[in-house]
Amino acid sequence: MRTTFISIILLFSAMIAVAQVPVSTLFNYFDNQNYTEIEKQLKVIGPGDQSSIEIAFFRALFMESAEEAKDQFQYVFENSKGKVKSLAAKKLMDYYYARGLYTTAAGYHEFLTDKEPDAPPSTVSTLPERREQPVPKAVTAAETYFVQVGAFSLPENADQLKKMLATQNIESKIVERMVENKKLYCVWLDGASSFEETLKYANTIKEKYDLKFRIIKQ
Repeated sequence: MRTTFISIILLFSAMIAVAQVPVSTLFNYFDNQNYTEIEKQLKVIGPGDQSSIEIAFFRALFMESAEEAKDQFQYVFENSKGKVKSLAAKKLMDYYYARGLYTTAAGYHEFLTDKEPDAPPSTVSTLPERREQPVPKAVTAAETYFVQVGAFSLPENADQLKKMLATQNIESKIVERMVENKKLYCVWLDGASSFEETLKYANTIKEKYDLKFRIIKQ
């Protein structure tokens, strides 16, 4: 009887110890890139404890399967807010960028920065990897139209989209514009000398790369 009582006390103490592992401690280790200590704390917590969305995020860091980790990060992203949601978005962005799914990665990148009306859509794309030849640039004698595929308040965000387009051999440029007394850094593709041809080209870009656009005439 005494042995049983002692066992119950020890079990209860272990449960208290698990509950006392603060999530803030795990975040501190994460900020300092101390993954060894994170893994050690997760072992203390135990594999069956998924009591918080934060714990789910930290467990995903050590999953051997990249696909399973991606699914876990997606679950965290959809069911959390604040810092852990942003961390999950960063992991998802890195995953899709490494896979070559640049439009999907751009969606998470947009979430991590500021959203603008003309920025690439934040909806997660399910399109497969694109290995086909890139869309050729519209060639004309006198280009008076442009296709705007992104507008950002931060120049580094525009530069990120420009680099993504470059991986598909699509030339673009960043143009500063004032919209409602706010400076925006816009990503433009060269259009054609007519609205009809430019619209045709823009729709091809939209269909192929899932990018919103606006036609600009100058």
